[in-house]
Amino acid sequence: MVTIKYALIVLRADDEGEGGTFALFSLLSRYANIVRRDPREELSVRIKRITTGELGKAAQKTRNFMERSELVQWMLKVTGVFGVALVMSDGVLTPAQSVLGAIQGLNVVSDNVTKSTIVGVSCGILILLFLIQPFGVTKLASTFAPIVIVWLLFNAVFGIYNLAVHDHTVLKAFSPYFAGSYLVRNGRDGWLSLGGILLAFTG
Repeated sequence: MVTIKYALIVLRADDEGEGGTFALFSLLSRYANIVRRDPREELSVRIKRITTGELGKAAQKTRNFMERSELVQWMLKVTGVFGVALVMSDGVLTPAQSVLGAIQGLNVVSDNVTKSTIVGVSCGILILLFLIQPFGVTKLASTFAPIVIVWLLFNAVFGIYNLAVHDHTVLKAFSPYFAGSYLVRNGRDGWLSLGGILLAFTG
């Protein structure tokens, strides 16, 4: 799913390197006349309209339909705004949930850590991250990359140690048979539990 969706589709759907719903709408509006522009703005916007002869029949019909239908143009605008709203909400919720979930792990080490301490530390980390972000994603990534590498190495070492010392039969979880058996055995509750499993992976 990741290979098909991102590597083969999403990475190819860009507007001169920019991604997102607004970038795709901007790209589409340069090849099809679906936006009413201010005459003063038209001088600064590059329209790269492909001639009809270079398009296949399906592409010709699609472009003509989009240019004639005001409903389709309205739906494209609404879809673009809705997509940006989803990205913004994800950008607000995901960091907060991830950092809060990580800091809550302090309760495992010590019961003396209060809820107010967890919330305060989480807020401090989030504020620091958002203050650093304007310096650029590249600098942020190059700073955190060594930390993430060390963290992953620790995970690998501890994982191998626990497999060797405690119970290596947990590797049976890789077998599709046990996954199917779990869903058959638990029915609806098994399917609902997949939400928690997904959160465990993303966490």
